Amino acid sequence: MIDVWSSNSMQLPRLLRPKDDIPSPRREASFLRMRRTQIFERTTSSAESREEDATSLLTQKIRLNSMLSDIVQLNRLSTADSFSASEILSTTLGLAARLTQWHDSLPESLEDTTENMIAHAASGSGGGFVALHIGFYHFSQLLYYTYLHHSVNDHECSQPIRDFAQRCRENSTSLCELVYAAQALPGAEVYVSISIFEATWPLITLYGTVLRGKSSIAESSPAKTPHLP
Repeated sequence: MIDVWSSNSMQLPRLLRPKDDIPSPRREASFLRMRRTQIFERTTSSAESREEDATSLLTQKIRLNSMLSDIVQLNRLSTADSFSASEILSTTLGLAARLTQWHDSLPESLEDTTENMIAHAASGSGGGFVALHIGFYHFSQLLYYTYLHHSVNDHECSQPIRDFAQRCRENSTSLCELVYAAQALPGAEVYVSISIFEATWPLITLYGTVLRGKSSIAESSPAKTPHLP
């Protein structure tokens, strides 16, 4: 995961390539119950192992993280003249489907709910639980934020563009609500990198602008907002 984040932030090729033959991390609760003398063995084809994979926060982070490079690459290509609007939209639709599939396939115990946050905070994995959903909301913002402008200024834009813009607003709001809720719950606190808010705050500002009908972004922002990446 570090390789994906650092490589994309510095616009460098990845140093590590994903391998399908490496076992996924074990579920956090199972790992915490292990003892030094215990030998960890499992059969990856068993139903129990598949459940372990699905309910592991780290495994789900790895699966989600695999989409970041494609999202960042799309944003870079969207500024190139050789990449048409139809190609951008088609690629966005594909990535949106992958994000949605990941989100919808989360087990009930990992869904973003207050009950789950409390349970994970009590078990010692609250920070990891919150970080997982911060990643989803942040990646969604990166994928959809370019459609905000079109949805507001182009009254004849297509329905997918309107849908993407709405998803961006919803994910931006959900991210902020999640961070505030986590900071108020002992055991779920997270210390979010400022780079995430560099994408979040401009979106929140635009969200407020669209909803309140402000004539300028500066009107709805109490402070100077950073530029979108």
